Amino acid sequence: MERKEVPVTLEQLAPFDLEAFIHKATELNQRHALTFTTPFPKAPSRWRSHSHFTPRPIAVTTEGEVEGGLSWRIGATIDLRFTRSICAPYSANEGGHC
Repeated sequence: MERKEVPVTLEQLAPFDLEAFIHKATELNQRHALTFTTPFPKAPSRWRSHSHFTPRPIAVTTEGEVEGGLSWRIGATIDLRFTRSICAPYSANEGGHC
């Protein structure tokens, strides 16, 4: 198997740079925390999920792939708790314990 080299500029590679991705994810996390603030109508004891976001280190394999794959990269850098605030207006405060 023969590999072809494709000339690319630094600007073209920037979206794939791990540090740039982490920086952008941090900005998004901060923006989401300020934008999505609608409280969920049920008491926390009745939530299905009690996840807490903790940024985790990302390891790169010798082949240049993110260890754990794309899902690890997303979960390690992007705080998805804002989805609860997005769903809050469509959720009722009634219902049993989860």
